[in-house]
Amino acid sequence: MRPVTHVLTSVYRHIVGLARLRDEDVWLASFPRSGSTWVRTILLNTMLCVEGEPAASGSTPHFLELLPNYGFSDLSQPWPFSCVPRIIKTHRRFNRALSRPRATIYIIRDPRDSAVSYFDFLAKHKGHRYRGDFSSFLRHSGYGLEASILHYLSWQSRITYLLRYEKLCTDPFHEFVRLFAALGWEIPEKALVQGVESSTLEKMRQVEEARGPISRFDSDFRVVRSGGTGHWQKEFDSADLRYFRQLCETHSYDCYS
Repeated sequence: MRPVTHVLTSVYRHIVGLARLRDEDVWLASFPRSGSTWVRTILLNTMLCVEGEPAASGSTPHFLELLPNYGFSDLSQPWPFSCVPRIIKTHRRFNRALSRPRATIYIIRDPRDSAVSYFDFLAKHKGHRYRGDFSSFLRHSGYGLEASILHYLSWQSRITYLLRYEKLCTDPFHEFVRLFAALGWEIPEKALVQGVESSTLEKMRQVEEARGPISRFDSDFRVVRSGGTGHWQKEFDSADLRYFRQLCETHSYDCYS
């Protein structure tokens, strides 16, 4: 259980953050472990290239903090890029309080694959460790498959561009071309090429290995896993798959059913 002071600090940051949201901001929303670290790295390296700065691939201290995280970052800080509006990451479900930014990029990933990654994340988190088995995790109201589906459905009507993790894995360059076109952002092709090439999963894993383990996780945890798709097939039994299909039917969720 998180300390009371940590919870109060988080609540305070969310409330203060609301007052600092702007209409022209852009949400980058996703359920946890759906590829947001990879997407943010590509975005930031592309923007750095446009602004004439060297790409970083997450290797510089606090690199990802250049793109603020709602409820954690100080939204009073100036946005350092002129080529695109401020992009704000969130894993929260949508509610009316978050309606001020008009545009939303939503990263969607097969809930079965994100569940495999999220289970590994929480099973190895020292301060917030999940101690149940995988099947119970899939059925957990806050972490499991239904939570992932409901998260997407809460944002569905607000999505400006649906960024599919699976398409990102096969052709990241053209997926970002479509994203930038949907948002009306004029990003030079050369900058995007450099942004994508500087942000491959292999390069991100190399950076992570060079940095060493993160103290709040077990030593064998990796933020950047193997990537790819379909890993759920090795982890789901027939009852788990049946449960997922029932959820898809119950919620009329047809993205991966």
